[in-house]
Amino acid sequence: MIKNVVIIGMGALGLLFGQRIHTALGDENFCFVMDDERARKHREDIYTINGEGVTFPILSSSEYLCSKRPSPDLIIVATKYSGLYQAREMAKELMDNDTTVISILNGISSEDILAEEIPRNNIIDCIALGMDAVREGTHLTYKNVGMLRVGLNERESQQDRLNGSESQQDRHDGMDSQQHRLDALKAFFEETGIPYEIRDDIRRDMWNKLMMNVGINQTCMVYEANYGEALHTSPAKEDLYSAMHEVIEVANLEGVNLTEDDFRWNIDVFETLNPEGLPSMRQDAIAKRPSEVELFAGTIIKYANKHGVAVPTNEKYYALIKEMESKY
Repeated sequence: MIKNVVIIGMGALGLLFGQRIHTALGDENFCFVMDDERARKHREDIYTINGEGVTFPILSSSEYLCSKRPSPDLIIVATKYSGLYQAREMAKELMDNDTTVISILNGISSEDILAEEIPRNNIIDCIALGMDAVREGTHLTYKNVGMLRVGLNERESQQDRLNGSESQQDRHDGMDSQQHRLDALKAFFEETGIPYEIRDDIRRDMWNKLMMNVGINQTCMVYEANYGEALHTSPAKEDLYSAMHEVIEVANLEGVNLTEDDFRWNIDVFETLNPEGLPSMRQDAIAKRPSEVELFAGTIIKYANKHGVAVPTNEKYYALIKEMESKY
C-alpha cells in the first residue's frame, strides 16, 4: 500500500501530479524533496495551478532523513535530464527495500540510469502522455492532465548484468515483487485520481513516445518553429520525418516492433496540436535552459553505433542543439 510519497523535481509535471497527490495525502504523507539550497529558496513559495494558490511541503534530502517521516512508499523522479543523477542519489538515500520508484522523464534511458544505483526490481517503467502543462515561474497552467502508463519490463539492469546472471528462481521472485508494486501503483492512482493505464508491452510504448519526442521536440528546437511550422514547412518537415524513421530502424534492431503505422499515428497526434504551440524542448531553448537532447538524439546515436547503422538526421540535430546550448 502506498501512503507516503516523495517527488523529486518541481517542474511542470512534478507540480501537476504533486497537486493531486498532496490533496489526497496531505502534508504529513507527501512532500517535494530537493537539495539544501533549493529547499531554502523555495520553501515559502506560493504556487498557482490554473489560477488557484497552493503551497507544498518542501524538504531537503538531509531534512527528510532527520525527520520522523518513514521511508517513502513511492518516489517519483520528475526532474529534467540535467538533474537525473542528483535525483538518483537522493532517491538512493531516502528509499528502503519496499520503496517503489518511477521516472516520468522523457526518453527510454532514465530507468536504466536509475538502475545503475537502485535495484531494478524497485523500479516500475513509466511514461507520461497527453499533458499540456506549462510552468512559468511559480505558475502552472494546463488543460489536459494526460495519463501515466506503467508496466513491467523484464530487461535486466546494467548493474544486474555486472553482478552476474540471475537464477531462474531469483528472476521469478523479482517479477513477483514488481507485480506487487504494479498492483499497489494501480490502487494508488485510483485513490489519487491520477489517470493511468497498465500496459503489457511498456517497452514498446516507451520507444513509440521516444519516436514522437525525437521528431517534434528536436525539430521545433532546431528550426525555432512551432508545431504548425515543423509539420508543414520544408525542410523542417523532411527532417522531422527522417528523424522519426531513424528511431523505427534502431528500435527494430533492438527487438522493438515499431512500424509505419506507429509513425502515422504520431503524425496524426501532432496534427491535433495547436499549430501555434511549442513543445517543451523549444520552450527550454527560449528560456536558455539545457535541453533533453541526450535523452533523444543522444540515445538514438548510442543504439545506432551499437548496431553499426547511420542516423544522419539525429546526428545533425545533436550537433546543432549542442551548438545552440553552447551559446547560452
